Amino acid sequence: MRKKILIVDDEANFILGMSYVLEAEGYEIVEANDGDEAFEQAKNEMPDLMLMDIMMPPSGKHEGFKVCKKIKENEKTSHIIVIMASVLGANSDKEMARESGASDYITKPYNPDDVVKIIKKYLD
Repeated sequence: MRKKILIVDDEANFILGMSYVLEAEGYEIVEANDGDEAFEQAKNEMPDLMLMDIMMPPSGKHEGFKVCKKIKENEKTSHIIVIMASVLGANSDKEMARESGASDYITKPYNPDDVVKIIKKYLD
């Protein structure tokens, strides 16, 4: 059975690029454009992994951290692996990602091959 990945970002180009790369690796892709949609998609689609931006609507600030924490605190979705992806590269941002429940952190711009390696580490 194909593993399902939910890509969450308010930038269509990020979703498009990662979808292309990950579909070529055999993963099923689901998309969300903001924090609210991400939580709904996580509950409805039950992905194996989420690749999620930090800075996105509705708050425009650290929405990804809030969504990750919400997913990890929800009994139905707590098993989902969350990898944060952001232009924010400070150690404090990486620490906030860990504290919110993220398993890993990717700094944008990213090398698609590196992203695939990280995802395979968790799904294969």
